[in-house]
Amino acid sequence: MAPRLPYDAEPMRSPLLRRLLRTLGRRPGLALAVVATLALGIGANTAIFSVVDAYLLRPLAYPHAERLVEVWDRQPPAERAPASLPELLDWQRSRSLDLLAGSVSMGLTLTGGDLPQRVRATLVTPGYLDLFGAQPLLGRGFTPGEEREGGPRAALLGYQLWRERFGGRRDVLGRALVLDGKTYEVVGVLGAGAPALGRSPATLWLPLLPNTPWRQEGVHYLTVVGRLRPGVSLAAARAETAAMVRGVDAARHRGHGIELVPLREHFVGDAAPRLALLLAAVGLVLLIAVANVAALLLARAVERAEELALRAALGAGRRALLVQGLEESVAYGLLGGIAGLAAGAWGTRALVAMLPADVPRLPEVGVDWRVLAFTAAVSLLVTLLCGLAPAWVGARADARASLAGGRTAGVSRASGRLRQALVVAQLSLCALLLVGAGLMLHSFQRLRAVDPGFRTQRLLTFQLSLPDSRYGEPALREALLDQLLVRVPQLPGVTAVALANDLPLTGDGMSGDLTVEGRTDAEPVTAWKWIVSERYFTALGIPLHRGRAFTPQDRTGSRPVTIVSEGLARRLWPGQDPLGKRLRVLVCGAD
Repeated sequence: MAPRLPYDAEPMRSPLLRRLLRTLGRRPGLALAVVATLALGIGANTAIFSVVDAYLLRPLAYPHAERLVEVWDRQPPAERAPASLPELLDWQRSRSLDLLAGSVSMGLTLTGGDLPQRVRATLVTPGYLDLFGAQPLLGRGFTPGEEREGGPRAALLGYQLWRERFGGRRDVLGRALVLDGKTYEVVGVLGAGAPALGRSPATLWLPLLPNTPWRQEGVHYLTVVGRLRPGVSLAAARAETAAMVRGVDAARHRGHGIELVPLREHFVGDAAPRLALLLAAVGLVLLIAVANVAALLLARAVERAEELALRAALGAGRRALLVQGLEESVAYGLLGGIAGLAAGAWGTRALVAMLPADVPRLPEVGVDWRVLAFTAAVSLLVTLLCGLAPAWVGARADARASLAGGRTAGVSRASGRLRQALVVAQLSLCALLLVGAGLMLHSFQRLRAVDPGFRTQRLLTFQLSLPDSRYGEPALREALLDQLLVRVPQLPGVTAVALANDLPLTGDGMSGDLTVEGRTDAEPVTAWKWIVSERYFTALGIPLHRGRAFTPQDRTGSRPVTIVSEGLARRLWPGQDPLGKRLRVLVCGAD
């Protein structure tokens, strides 16, 4: 007869997976509750971490990304404003930057197919694509001749336009594109990783020629990116470029400055603290889930106190009982991690679907090996946190007291204090989350109550594209716009209609200089400018505090007029009546 093995060796006879399945099968309701709780906490953390990883942790997919900076024009009181083309040419003299280039996005109408198509084009100065290491998937980039005035017109297709419009055909090179009535030759196709700094990714790339209609110094529209020279720190580059700009402005009396910002801030901006706060919030949810699961497992350990005491009486040591308790938590953690990963993947897709399509780096948000590693680490940590305390309580059960006095008699007083501590922790974390959620809802309600200065109810907007191929003459454009202003108000339900170059609060207005007549200083003042039709203020419900609105005669009159905001009036003429004052404004090349 074979000798009986001590109890410590008995568990080794049964495979681990069989033991875990048998353990879970004893209490399927408990197993389902534990796995669902862990899946909720781990899934929420996985989904939010996928966003945090894409925005805050993952490096930019550009060569020498740590040396790339955005270069802004400082136009007091604006700290960051777009640059003009003459300013870009001045900045290129910097000794701290080995490459500096600019871009501007605009909509163009692509014709020549079955239907016209509106495409988003990015016009770039020489060297812009080299900054980001953008190599054409097919063909070549722009040549110096194509980037000069009078050279051949060339275009680079974006990956999306190449696949959708041209079916991904390789014989697209050399084809003619008709954009706003002008013919361009396709010289290359950029890959899917082409730089996208604008609100919408570009589908077409064109050279920004020096003879652009907006080449005047007072018209600001360029997004400028530069690359620091090797060994030059950001602080040193800021000091050197600031001194350079002061020297240039001293001669031109612009009163502008320059601001260098790491390119990473373009994609992150002020989202870093918000994402960190969101990750902390879902981390608290996970802690609540851990406390809840630990309480359930602790209650399970209390129920099994008599069983564990009997095992101890038969020869099981504390180490074996501790391992047995941890095995159960490992099973729960493994299943919870798998379910949490599935929930996190679904949550990530839901977050991407809810976010606007023009959010930077949105295509990079997803579940990859980094998110998988995070989920695995969280699952392991949760397993240890959930199972260690119940396993420790079960391993320390008093066998004599349990066998003599029932299930709970052998459970130490410390286990009772531990259960109370878990309940207190759960209540504290829940209260913290509820207070935070209440404050967030209160802040959101206050933001909704802020008056934007114009009426948003029953307000509809649309964009109008007038290609040069049909409306190249100013008279044709004006005739069409006049027809819109006359016929659209005749539609049922329309009370007012107006035209504007940009919408309020979109950040897309024109920034430029203006000169006040009679000022003693020679420095111009910078302000945001909008070109609007006469019923603009009526359509948006913007009240006029002084003076009058525009009239149709103002468009054809010999004496141009303008309307200024209260803030600009106080800035230009403090304590004076702004009506009748004169200033010179440069708008798209015309005074």
